[in-house]
Amino acid sequence: MPTDRPVHGLIVTMEPFHIVNAPVQRPQLPATTVPVTVCSIGGELENTVTITDAPVGRLLLERAADAQRSTYALREALSGHPHARNAVLDAGWDSYPWRYAAAGQMPSEPDGAEL
Repeated sequence: MPTDRPVHGLIVTMEPFHIVNAPVQRPQLPATTVPVTVCSIGGELENTVTITDAPVGRLLLERAADAQRSTYALREALSGHPHARNAVLDAGWDSYPWRYAAAGQMPSEPDGAEL
């Protein structure tokens, strides 16, 4: 772990837990020595990595430093920020053959031959 910069932990779940960061839930979670935010992969993490106007680290640290906002769902900190397309998801989609069917094309094998 780097010791020359701030650290913020993310616990990423497959399902949203809307109030997991609330003070009433904190006693149910293990104690940590660093700030931690619980977020969902689908609605929060995917949107977090596509923000274009601010570094993600800065948003997480600002949220953690705010006693009230740190108890909200992560999506609240994303409000008002512009987002780009997710390059990882786009590349994954582009790897499937049905992408070509929608465009009326046939995909090619790596050697250039049609499938």
